[in-house]
Amino acid sequence: MHKTKKLRKCIKWAKQGDPGAQYRLGIRFQLGKDCPKDLHQAAIWIRMAAEAGYPPAVVWMQDYGFDDSALVQALT
Repeated sequence: MHKTKKLRKCIKWAKQGDPGAQYRLGIRFQLGKDCPKDLHQAAIWIRMAAEAGYPPAVVWMQDYGFDDSALVQALT
C-alpha cells in the first residue's frame, strides 16, 4: 500500500516522540486509514502517547480497558 504524504509525516513525527502524532498514527492503524488495519500497532503507538500524558490517548486506553496485563496479552 502506498503511504500518503500525510501518513509519512505522521510516522516521522511519531518516531521523533510527538505524543499527538503517536496517537494519530495509532488511530490510523486502528481504523486502517491510509495503512493496513493493525490493532497491535495501534495499541503500541497509542500506549506511547498515553505514557507521555497525551489526554486523548489516556482516555482511549481507559475506554478500551487496557491496563498493563491486558496490553501485554493483546501484544503477544
